Amino acid sequence: MKLKGAFLILLLAVIVVLILIMLDFKGITPNITEYKAFVDLNSGDTRYQRFIFSLKVKDKIRKTLFSEEVRRLGIDIPNERIWKFKSGKYFRFSSTEISDGYSIVIPKLNKLLLIFKVYNIPDNERIVIIKEVLECWKTVEPNKVYKALDDIINKYENKYKEKTH
Repeated sequence: MKLKGAFLILLLAVIVVLILIMLDFKGITPNITEYKAFVDLNSGDTRYQRFIFSLKVKDKIRKTLFSEEVRRLGIDIPNERIWKFKSGKYFRFSSTEISDGYSIVIPKLNKLLLIFKVYNIPDNERIVIIKEVLECWKTVEPNKVYKALDDIINKYENKYKEKTH
């Protein structure tokens, strides 16, 4: 009896795989597994979601070093979240990775925090800079976020570099 049950499960698995392969040839395969990452433009928090056959199985929000600094400095964070797609990975029978302009936001913000630390930038000046960053990424098109953040970071890095020399 156990052998018959195992055979039925194996047969069902083979049928499901064959159906998925046939759908894939027609271009309508559902993603087997999806991972999506988002960034909140109000705080800098990140959100990670995982889906299996389009069913959400995980949804986790994490603070970043930048969002912790925003909170530490007491900068007002609206209750509303503005989640922007950062990156994703999709698996069918091969994997596909995609990303948007926001995918570089977190590494850029970490560079900004490093500048704060290296040049001992006081909190009142940090608040001004962070507010400028938060406003920037809400108003700039996603494909231009990288350049806009680079400009802000370079502006302040050069300013504080000159002060120390």
